[in-house]
Amino acid sequence: MNSQLTVRCVVVLAVALLGGSRAHAAHALCDTPVYRYALYRWTPSPYELYHFHSSADSKTAAEKEADAAAAEQVKTVLEEASRDAIQTANLAYFSIDSSDEQQLNQLPPDVRQAFEVNQERSLPDYLLVTPQGVLVFDGNLDVEQANLLLDSPARREIGKLIGQGKAGVTLLLEGKSEAANERAEQLIQDTISQLANGTLSLPSIPEDTNPDVGYVRVARDNPDEQWLIRMLHRVESDLAESEEPIVFTVFGRGRVLFSCLGNGVTAANLQRDLDFIMGACKCTVKSQNPGIDLMIRHNWDQAAATVADLFGAEEGNDQFLSEDLLFPELVIPTKTDDDENQTDEEAKTEGPVDNESAKKDAKDTEPKTEGTLTASRSETAKKKEVEQPPSYIPGLWTLVLGVGVVLSILFATTWMVLRPR
Repeated sequence: MNSQLTVRCVVVLAVALLGGSRAHAAHALCDTPVYRYALYRWTPSPYELYHFHSSADSKTAAEKEADAAAAEQVKTVLEEASRDAIQTANLAYFSIDSSDEQQLNQLPPDVRQAFEVNQERSLPDYLLVTPQGVLVFDGNLDVEQANLLLDSPARREIGKLIGQGKAGVTLLLEGKSEAANERAEQLIQDTISQLANGTLSLPSIPEDTNPDVGYVRVARDNPDEQWLIRMLHRVESDLAESEEPIVFTVFGRGRVLFSCLGNGVTAANLQRDLDFIMGACKCTVKSQNPGIDLMIRHNWDQAAATVADLFGAEEGNDQFLSEDLLFPELVIPTKTDDDENQTDEEAKTEGPVDNESAKKDAKDTEPKTEGTLTASRSETAKKKEVEQPPSYIPGLWTLVLGVGVVLSILFATTWMVLRPR
């Protein structure tokens, strides 16, 4: 009887300790909303543009020269945008000589398959694929189309809205039916208004919080938005075939989720994705979350800094914290008379100072310009996603330690009670 009572007491104690460990670990999890963590940490993955040409074709020298000149203009536009330190285009450019088997062998398998499937293609030709390797475009490019690939009014508006602190942007891609478009737009605007005025509550949103969501509408026949539409159609495999209105949710640095289309445009479906982006972040890397990246040229570092100023110090925005937040109680001691006397004595013993060395030291300690600081912070932000350890690691170690202690107590008590006498 005493043995059974002892075992029961140990089990109760073990459950209590385990529950406390789990509670502590759960408390240590990041409660920063997904949309803000994504803006702070998730660097947009690059689209890949492959320029195929052939050094062994039968064109005349003049034709080859014209093709090379046109390709160089396109390359210059795209590479300047991808190297822009402020508004970087998430685009990687590759030039491939299709007559060189070694270059073809270095292509990703899905890109080579997309190139070889069209046996009648004329060169030069361009293939654009998403960061996941899904084909977006197969055809020729000129400078005008290259500029439209990089930027468009709708994408600028999305970047501006997110930079203003919006939790996300609901994007409506129009369908053929104007009545269906109007119904979808009304439902979207009602949902956004109800969130803003507090009449709609979602499980992930804390009380007394009224999140703001932006809205952008895109017409399918808008010539300036054809590249954006192509990217949106690749979020899911069958979206390009639909002629119904399609709703997407954009957040972070241009991460886009497919929400719903046609008759599926309902309040419940709209709220589902909004609830996700406003929910507590699990501090995982971007690839472990739904959606794909759009190609949006925007000063995302500035947008993240603006949002960090609005919401203050929180998990994920440490690269945007000011020195006042990092060192709130930094005290600089003042010089005393003894310090000044000691300094004078040291100066006498050290002798004359080399002027050239002094100039060099002064140059090294000059403050950096704003441009240098911005570029440096941009490079740091690009490394954050993989290099920063998840913030919930201490909580997990606490959980592991708690489980270990519980198991040790159970083992020791069981041995004491059931050992041979």
